[in-house]
Formats: sequence, structure tokens, C-alpha cells
Amino acid sequence: MINHRNRRKEEVTRVFILDEALQLSTTLNALNNHLSRPINELHVDDTISMVDVALCTSARLTLYNMYACNQSDGLTERLAKESTMQNECIAGLKQIIATRGAVIAWHVIQPGTEMLDIINPPIIHTLYNVATECQWFVREDYSEGAASSLRLLVEALTLLAPRWEVVGQYSTQNLCYDMDSKRVEVNFFAMCCREIS
Repeated sequence: MINHRNRRKEEVTRVFILDEALQLSTTLNALNNHLSRPINELHVDDTISMVDVALCTSARLTLYNMYACNQSDGLTERLAKESTMQNECIAGLKQIIATRGAVIAWHVIQPGTEMLDIINPPIIHTLYNVATECQWFVREDYSEGAASSLRLLVEALTLLAPRWEVVGQYSTQNLCYDMDSKRVEVNFFAMCCREIS
């Protein structure tokens, strides 16, 4: 994923880069499906850890952020693969918000959890990045699912803040939850009005 991100800046044909991006998306989705088994449940000889899930999710977010809002430069014709990749990215972001972010956050905030003892920077980074994506979806196109995930993610980050100073810095500087929760209420009201009319 890192090689793809760095290569994208070089003078390589757009078709090659898009082919590679689509292949990476397929591979990361397959890995995500493999990691969808219950965390810490033994299967043959392996155990899935929260770090595995966080690293896969982080790689997917990196890829999706590169192509989700790919605007034409106006000088070259838009390729069909660009639209395909954009659609995959938006669907992937929605899937991460609906499942992965909530799963990681839930493992952090569940009562009596030992997760607080094993939380590390990759997990915190993933929580924060999924929260920022949720925040974007809440602002742009309100959905109760994204709003619920955002609440859960902010709760997890708030719980981690006393133990990890960087979490508090992330949260206070970038996640305007109070403002977004008000927007959530306004958007929910607007959505209900649309459904009634």
C-alpha cells in the first residue's frame, strides 16, 4: 500500500496505477473478510488480534482516501476505471464505518475489558481515522448509522485520552463532536421532515 501511495506521485501511466489500485482493493477486501472472524477466536493455528484488524483497516482507509474524491484535472479524459475505483472506495468507507470502527470502539469501551492494557498507536490511529470519516459522512450526507458509529468512536477515544495523551490532542483539535452532535440532531430532524412530506 505504501509503495502504491508513493508510486502514484511518479510519472506512471494512470491506467497502470488504477489497475494496481483495483487489485489492492480486492486484496485488502479479501484480507478484511479473513479478519471478519471473531477476534481472538482460535482458528486452526492463528488468532486474529485487534492490531491485525487495525492495520488492515488503516491500509484500506489510505487507499480509499486516495480515490474516493478523485476529480478530473480538466486536461485529461476521465477513465471508466476511475469511476469504478471511486465507487469501490465510497462503498468501502461506508463498510468500515458500519463495521470496523464500531467493532474496534466496542472492544475498547466494553465494561471489564482488558483492551485498555493492550491498546497501541496503530489501534488509536485507526480509531481516529474512522472517526474523521464518520464525521465527514455525518456532515455531508446524514445517516443514523454513521452518527451512531461516530458517537461510539468518540466515546472510545475519550476513554483512551487519560492514558494516551495524543488521543486527547487528536480529539480536541480535530473532532468537533459537540458541533457535529448538534448537526446530527438538525439533520435527523430534516430527514424526518423529508420522510413525512
